[in-house]
Amino acid sequence: ASDGGAWVESEPAAVGLAGELARLAGPMLRSAEAKRYREVVETIAELVGPVDRFFAEVLVIDLERPDATLHRRAILAELRVLLTRYFDIRELAGQADRRS
Repeated sequence: ASDGGAWVESEPAAVGLAGELARLAGPMLRSAEAKRYREVVETIAELVGPVDRFFAEVLVIDLERPDATLHRRAILAELRVLLTRYFDIRELAGQADRRS
């Protein structure tokens, strides 16, 4: 529960993923706009470790701390937007519809 003050994330893996998203979003978007897709993929690869750590160490839905749940869902929403802005990530698994 919140004491009325600003809630602060306490899980290092959540703080780490949020920090990596903030650090990498700008360079990734600039690379994508310049059609330097190899750089975009390399940037996405830098998120693999922080995302793995997040899911291994963080309880996303915390029934006792709704502030934490909202913050962690916001981190995941930001990740989704970043990953899907220029790419259909289903293509990685061959699941996207083939369009002619």
